[in-house]
Amino acid sequence: MSAASQWQEAHSPLQVILQASLLESGGRPVTRRVEQAIWPADTLPGIRPQFAAKAVYDYRTDTTVNQPIVDEDSNAAFDIVYANAQGEKKAVSGLQVRLIRERRDYYWNWSESEGWQSQFDQKDLVEGEQTLDLNADETGKVSFPVEWGAYRLEVKAPNETVSSVRFWAGYSWQDNSDGSGAARPDRVTLKLDKANYRPGDTMKLHIAAPVAGKGYAMVESSDGPLWWQAIDVPGG
Repeated sequence: MSAASQWQEAHSPLQVILQASLLESGGRPVTRRVEQAIWPADTLPGIRPQFAAKAVYDYRTDTTVNQPIVDEDSNAAFDIVYANAQGEKKAVSGLQVRLIRERRDYYWNWSESEGWQSQFDQKDLVEGEQTLDLNADETGKVSFPVEWGAYRLEVKAPNETVSSVRFWAGYSWQDNSDGSGAARPDRVTLKLDKANYRPGDTMKLHIAAPVAGKGYAMVESSDGPLWWQAIDVPGG
């Protein structure tokens, strides 16, 4: 079996996955897979965050991944190298380092065919840039101030290759995916003042969140949102 290369124009390292399944007589598949790293050039920029990673949910791939997480309103620091596949650090001039903030603006959209759907617009905002020169066997260091949210660090080499790493700053609903950390915001405690209501009654809702923040209180039905209001929720 052979497959035509679809990555000849790639400028970033790739992970190619080959997966094959063989059906048993009962119809159950036996699946095997192999993975192969693809380098678009002999040397590439390498990035290592100077802060720890956690297992979090990645909405882009619908999987759990190890993602670096740094404190909110702090400096995100990284080690930068320019190396080959054997790990040898090479000299380079003019590495372009960019900090990009990935911002998603969510909104509701309604259509005749699908009804109400939650959608979003994503914007990549360049928050900072640096130029880095490295000698052979040298590890460079960069840092950028971050606030809260999703970020991406990109390093572009003179040969047009690009390496990147995504990370998160501050608290996220993705925290505690292993059940060992603080409570998640999607497990906010809601308590009503009554077990049931009659038409015309006033509903009183108590909201207890693990951290303070802004949000929305919303009443929905199968036809979509009926009412909503922006709220400030205290922590604890």
